[in-house]
Amino acid sequence: MSFRSRLTLTILVLLMVSQVAILAAVLNGSHRDIQRQISDHMDIAVRVMEQTINQHRQQMLDSAEVLISDYGFRSAVASQDNPTIESALNNYAARIGADLMTLNGLDGRLLVSTRPELTTRGVFPFTSLWRKAHYDDRGSTVTIIGGMPYVIILLPVKAPDTIGWVSMGFAFDTPLLSRIKTITELDISLLGGTPAALPPLVSTLSPEQQKSLDLDHTPSSSLVSLFSIGNARPVNRQIILGDSPDGHLTAVLSHPTSSLMAPYLAMRMRLIVIFFVTLVSATMLSLLTANTVGQPIKRLTDVARRIGDGERIKARPPANDKSDLGVLASTLHMMQDKLSMREAQLLHQSRQDLLTGLPNRQSAEARLATLTEKGMPFTLNRLCINEFKRINDTFGHVNGDRVLIEIGTRLRQAVGDQGFAYRIGGDEYLVLYPGYNHDTTDLRHLHDALASQPVLQDISPINVSISMGQVHYPTHGPDAEVLLRRADIALNDAKHSGSHLKSYSTGMDEQHLRRLAILQDLRTALLNDRLYMVYQPKIDLRSGKATHLEALVRWEHDTLGFIPPDEFITLAEHSGNIAMLTDWVLHQVAAQIARWNEQHHVFCVSVNLSAQDLTDHQLPARIAAILAEHALSSRQLVLEITESALMEDPVEARRILEELRRQGLHISIDDFGTGYSSLSQLRHMPIDELKIDKSFILKLDSQFEDVMIVRSIIDLGHNLGLSVTAEGVENLQSLAMLEAMNCDVAQGFLFARPLKAQELLFWFQAFSSKSFSDEQIRRRKEVVTPPIPVTYQRRET
Repeated sequence: MSFRSRLTLTILVLLMVSQVAILAAVLNGSHRDIQRQISDHMDIAVRVMEQTINQHRQQMLDSAEVLISDYGFRSAVASQDNPTIESALNNYAARIGADLMTLNGLDGRLLVSTRPELTTRGVFPFTSLWRKAHYDDRGSTVTIIGGMPYVIILLPVKAPDTIGWVSMGFAFDTPLLSRIKTITELDISLLGGTPAALPPLVSTLSPEQQKSLDLDHTPSSSLVSLFSIGNARPVNRQIILGDSPDGHLTAVLSHPTSSLMAPYLAMRMRLIVIFFVTLVSATMLSLLTANTVGQPIKRLTDVARRIGDGERIKARPPANDKSDLGVLASTLHMMQDKLSMREAQLLHQSRQDLLTGLPNRQSAEARLATLTEKGMPFTLNRLCINEFKRINDTFGHVNGDRVLIEIGTRLRQAVGDQGFAYRIGGDEYLVLYPGYNHDTTDLRHLHDALASQPVLQDISPINVSISMGQVHYPTHGPDAEVLLRRADIALNDAKHSGSHLKSYSTGMDEQHLRRLAILQDLRTALLNDRLYMVYQPKIDLRSGKATHLEALVRWEHDTLGFIPPDEFITLAEHSGNIAMLTDWVLHQVAAQIARWNEQHHVFCVSVNLSAQDLTDHQLPARIAAILAEHALSSRQLVLEITESALMEDPVEARRILEELRRQGLHISIDDFGTGYSSLSQLRHMPIDELKIDKSFILKLDSQFEDVMIVRSIIDLGHNLGLSVTAEGVENLQSLAMLEAMNCDVAQGFLFARPLKAQELLFWFQAFSSKSFSDEQIRRRKEVVTPPIPVTYQRRET
């Protein structure tokens, strides 16, 4: 063989060997790249799944935080009002879409459940979660209940100590897996048992695919797989999500490798064609081609490796490069861009409120933590929409969401670039202003910007009511948790005080704890008769006799001491316990009247009603039952209602009062002169008596304006055919003026302070047995006859 032939043969052999080596290197590199992409895709899918579960868990925690911070719910838990708790859990579960909610006692005993069929053991079944929650003050897990995967959280209910535990569960069902699949493009199956057993509990695979699910398959690394790349089976990865009494809960991610490998099939064919073409080409051209192709392949392999390691490659291939290697390079960079977009989208969704577009609570807490760590002062406003539940109930949740969106839009516009606005859940928002240059005046301006214009103008325009609480850092707290809590305290104080705008001040924490203690103990005090009644006499100015009394409730707390009635009655109204308090008072007064009747002391007793009592349709029936139980005449009971309460809903109040009037009960308007009642409405109300507020009586002897007002009220009452009572009579001069103005009844410290039942009988005996002349009355303002002081006795004529 000639030298040229041998040289040609040698060159061809070298070329063939080099081409075979290049082909093997490219295919092996491509196969490793596919395996790396599969592994990376699996890793990303695992992180996406974990982030989705964590986001779902955080949403559950935020929702549960709203529930356990609700005063009405904590009050119901504290008082063990299971029907109310069950109703609250069912309503809240329906609102947020929870599949399971329970209330558990401090000992783990199951008290209330929205799904009794899933919680039949009577105790909290997840001991590891119970221990973790007690250690960390909260806990969560993924487990199997009734053959279905659930995400479960457990939170304590505090007031301020732990009084119970609330758990919340969401089913890990096919729709949730489908949303994860939409993001990851991987099929997901959830299996139970140790080891994982088929068929899956929940899966995005078709029934046929579930039957052929191969849990043991992993991608091959042999050279044989290089030439069967288009027929590869799906690759699976198993992840243990949680434990249950029935074994592990395992997630299986299935990667369809055929779709990922498809771009490489065309490249494989082109490389084979290049191999045969270069084999018959000139030796120098073959070597040049081999050298030209080898370097880009090495660079491309390095790019794939760096992308696999998570590095961001900025250099891009030329846009007009349509070669095989250019297509492969463009494909790698496209994959890198898609991964970056998905990561950015997941991060954005985890920090954004999906309804209003405002940053969410997680974003707010992160910014607060950053500012407090840097020691940068700021002002934090916490606000909520008052009576938002009523808007939801009246107009539906769709329009309720519109209100939330509208308030969020107004908030964003009002804050502008001066601060940051957040929606932290439900109907609550946060506004953060850097610096100290925001005070209550700015708070009022913000309030006006949100509430000055009505919402839902296309349906039924309504003016929303906004309450706001304000705190400053570092004045009011060292960290985000304390500041958010104190902003909530200021917000609650704003709602309850009626001003709707409050800045946190020292002592509000103690007031908050005091209110919680009163709310928690009031129901127990009522059940155990820890409250007591006192009675203040009312003197008929024509006969000088004391035949009428006003019943007043008192509470001497074991640790807090004497609690003013205005304080615990107001809290009872806010917590929904006023009906129970009213019933207790009516029972106590009726029983005492019955005892006095047996002792031949016949009194007519007045009882005060709350504004909420006038919306209770069952009130007339309950009063009739109480009177029948104690065999009392309806003429021995007078119901006192404040003027402002009467005017809150005049139509409904009139209906209930007319029903009470038909039963023979007398109706009295208390604190008359301090409200804004319409005389046209007042004259149609079924009332018998006007009680002039004591603020007009206390200085009657020295304030000419009060004299004119009192005279006008007395004349008005008499012209309407009503009896008129003056309360707050404390001196003889005021009494003489009331007599001159023909007032019917007087009540006040001049005659007696409120007395307990037994003391009242002593006072009544002393009052009835003494008679003083007008000269004695002028000389003495007080005559003491043991054991009860008697300060006034009208002479019989």
